Amino acid sequence: MLFFGVYFLLEREFYFDFGLENYLLPLGLIALGIYLITQKQKEKRIMENVQQQMHNKQFKSSPLDSSDSSSAEAQAGSDESKSNTSDGAKKNFQGISGISYNDRVNIDAIFSGVNKRVLSKKFEGGKLTAAFGGIDLDLTQADFSGTVYLQIDVIFGGTKILVPPHWDVRVEITNIAAGVEDKRMYSQTEVDPEKVLVLRGTCFFGGLEIRSF
Repeated sequence: MLFFGVYFLLEREFYFDFGLENYLLPLGLIALGIYLITQKQKEKRIMENVQQQMHNKQFKSSPLDSSDSSSAEAQAGSDESKSNTSDGAKKNFQGISGISYNDRVNIDAIFSGVNKRVLSKKFEGGKLTAAFGGIDLDLTQADFSGTVYLQIDVIFGGTKILVPPHWDVRVEITNIAAGVEDKRMYSQTEVDPEKVLVLRGTCFFGGLEIRSF
């Protein structure tokens, strides 16, 4: 978008003639195709890495020993390996639709859709970017204490966020030719002052919807 804006500005205001009118659309489609291909390959490599880690964890055997101390050490090592593998798998699942155990979310939905459910009990916020795409973020199973910030940028797209009814959600979104709707159901549950979620960012020709159940 920045490239197109600079091109038309130079051509119409400063009378630069590059002779690229017939090539703009094909070049844009080629660039979009390259991005989609590389994105799919990246997700495929992540899935293969996670599957390999799970396979190694399942078939990894530890030596047996008759002494109790050796058994305890082997058990501790197994637990540590399991924890490391699990943490690695959780990190690798960060950019894929599904369940996230990470404390922070970082989602980019460009010409695509992402559905994410966060299960972290130490949620720290993050960043959402939806450009010509959509994001559904479910925070109903997440938890935190204090104040966290969630950066949301929507450009010709849509984002929907589900939050628990007792959270204090503060919207500080700049909307330009867009809609920001707070559709949370009224509940007699008191708002917890220790759980403040601040939404910041920009909504440009898009929509942001906040819901609770």
